[in-house]
Amino acid sequence: MRKEVLLHIFEDGNVHVEINEGVKVTTKSIAVDTLVNCIKSSLRSTVIASGLLPRNVVATTFSTDGSYRRVVVELASERATVTYEKTEYENFPLPRMLFAFRMAQNGRVSGVEVAVCEQGKLTPETPLYYYPFSNVSGFNMWAGCLPAIRMGLMP
Repeated sequence: MRKEVLLHIFEDGNVHVEINEGVKVTTKSIAVDTLVNCIKSSLRSTVIASGLLPRNVVATTFSTDGSYRRVVVELASERATVTYEKTEYENFPLPRMLFAFRMAQNGRVSGVEVAVCEQGKLTPETPLYYYPFSNVSGFNMWAGCLPAIRMGLMP
C-alpha cells in the first residue's frame, strides 16, 4: 500500500499535514517550527573543522569530495638571505607576505597566489597588496609551468 504525505502551508502561517493511506486520510495541524526542525534533522551535512592549525597557517579551505583544497600560509620571516642573479643579499628586509596554495586531486600544487598585507590582526577586511615580482600579476603567481589561478586569499 502506497502512503502519501501532503503539506499545506497557508499564508497565515498555518501548516496542515495530510496523510493519505489509500482509503484512510488523516489531517493534522503542526507548528511551523516543527516542520522546520523536521527538515533540518533530515538534511545530511558534512562539517569540516580544521582543528588546530600549524603556526603561520592562516586558513584552509576544502570540499568534502576532495576536488578543491587550498591552504593560506604566512611567511614567518621578516628578513632573509636573498640571491638575485649571482649576488647574495644577507638580512634583506621582507614585507608581511601571504601565500595561497591550491592543490589538485593528485596532491600537487596547481596554483599559487602571493600578497602583502600590513602588520596586525588578519581579518577578511584586511587589505591585500600584490608584490611587484616579475612572476606576479594581480595576486596570481606563475610558478614554472603552472598556470596562475585566481583564488581569494581570505576565506
